[in-house]
Amino acid sequence: MWLVDNSQKIVLAVIVLFAIAVLLNNLGTGLTGSATWQGWSGCSVSNPCSNGEGDCDNNNECLDGLKCADNVGPKYGFSSTADVCEGSVSVQQPIGIFGGSSGSSQPIPTSGSSIMKEVPLGSVVSGSVKDSYGNGILEVSPGASSAGNLVTVETSLTSLEDDYKTDVVMEVARGSIKYSNSYGSVGFIDNFLGHTIDIQKFVDKNTLDVLIDGQLQTIYDGQAFIGESTAQPKWVWDLDISNTSNSRIGIENDFIINDASDNPPKVGNSFDVGTCISLPSSPAAVCLSGMTVNSSEYNTFTINYNHSVDLSDADASLIAAKAIVIKTSKLDGIKTAPNVFGKTYLTDKLWIIGNGVVFYEDLNGRVALLKQITSKDEALGTMNNGELVLRSINEGKNMKIVLAPSSSAVSESLTANFAIVNRQISSLGAITSAAEYEELAWKGINPSTSYIGIKDEDHRTRYGIIIRDPKTHGASDEVVLEIPNRQVKARVSIALTATSPSQPAKTVTCTFGNNCFLNQGDTAEISGNKIKLMDVGSTGDIILDVEQVGKSTQIVRANRTLNFDAVLKISNKETYYDFQGKSSATIVVTVL
Repeated sequence: MWLVDNSQKIVLAVIVLFAIAVLLNNLGTGLTGSATWQGWSGCSVSNPCSNGEGDCDNNNECLDGLKCADNVGPKYGFSSTADVCEGSVSVQQPIGIFGGSSGSSQPIPTSGSSIMKEVPLGSVVSGSVKDSYGNGILEVSPGASSAGNLVTVETSLTSLEDDYKTDVVMEVARGSIKYSNSYGSVGFIDNFLGHTIDIQKFVDKNTLDVLIDGQLQTIYDGQAFIGESTAQPKWVWDLDISNTSNSRIGIENDFIINDASDNPPKVGNSFDVGTCISLPSSPAAVCLSGMTVNSSEYNTFTINYNHSVDLSDADASLIAAKAIVIKTSKLDGIKTAPNVFGKTYLTDKLWIIGNGVVFYEDLNGRVALLKQITSKDEALGTMNNGELVLRSINEGKNMKIVLAPSSSAVSESLTANFAIVNRQISSLGAITSAAEYEELAWKGINPSTSYIGIKDEDHRTRYGIIIRDPKTHGASDEVVLEIPNRQVKARVSIALTATSPSQPAKTVTCTFGNNCFLNQGDTAEISGNKIKLMDVGSTGDIILDVEQVGKSTQIVRANRTLNFDAVLKISNKETYYDFQGKSSATIVVTVL
């Protein structure tokens, strides 16, 4: 027990400790990652670090919104000269029809748990987070290994949805976003997405009788959630109560987002604020928050037919040659394939003529011989440090120029098809100066080829390459691409706030000398000098010793570890204290 004689010292010490705790908590607000040492070269532009990670050299080596702070290593337990990414990433959620307020722009929660994932385009988003109390869990693409309930990041080509154009979007299948709490037996009370849930009866494994905000209701699996339209609910109850001693009560999405008319969450570049799908009555959300490559990190790349090219620097007879011209705006952006002597060159321009001879532009801006194509499928060069491979396929009457990622993890290819007549390049496609269906093709994971030569909008590939209006450029016998400096990935955050009992079930008035019987979430109204608070539950009584010292009331200790917050209500002011993981602690509440 605390001694009244030392009360002033005790109260002062507790206040200081509490203030320190609040300060530390505030300092942590906005940190989306834990302190992790990635090595002295661990952060890079292609692999940016999260909050609390190092070593970084500049802001470009940190996730968007973070800054590279110099010599702050000791703050994170690193070397004194270590530089660490710091700050907070604010992701707004203007989508209101899936939960939250229409037109809202709240940042994703930082007081609970969140993860940021970098997801390859055309891939499944999968993950889960628990709130800081361990009560609730938010799952995305549960059981992602099986087909069906998936959230995916798509492009116009991976989804076959032309209206997406160059945007990266998040498609959502029914039942792919789930939020749930685990509950005990009858009489268990908790906060669930802003509503008080008090279990009254297990009817069967899919049906419950519950008090929701004090009103008795029967809910069943698949029923419209609170406040949802019964005819077309966006969120429905997701119940699993086959085990009545450890039941799971949750909700899942009942909507589908799979085309542009569904107004999917989308981003056009890494600087976009992004959009979210929010849970009802909660800032918890799944957010498509940007891309890993900035809009400034793209280079224009063209493949075109030119009927009169001067290649006389390398061959005096080629003053007006018909050729395929491959050009990039990035200086030395192409590393050529080896010539006959095994030597490679850096260049920004290649030419290929009908007999398979390949030329490049040297450092002096002159045309030089590179190689003679001798096989049907032959490498021409690489880009992006080998991430992209450029090659030719000679079919006699056609010369195909293929651009594809070198990694099998990004399975796709872009192919421009040029016609050969009398051993000379004659056009892109079969007809000069005309856009044609088969002159440009994209092939992804699906074994079938998509011919996109007459599509009249911009598109984006899995690697992140932007294809500029194939129809318009095809009419000029050219393919125009915007190629990122590295593979583009989508940034997706999964965030969940803590589910503390913010909506108490009822208020119990406790007086001196009496015990107060509480359920989780109840509020005790304190009066008198010393009382005990007791929670009668399936796991036994919880006893909180409370003492009145001057104008302050203190929770002194609990007889065992609590799994929820203790709540005191004094003079109509509520004070929450997290006893989770502790068997004794002290908080001071001033009585007005």
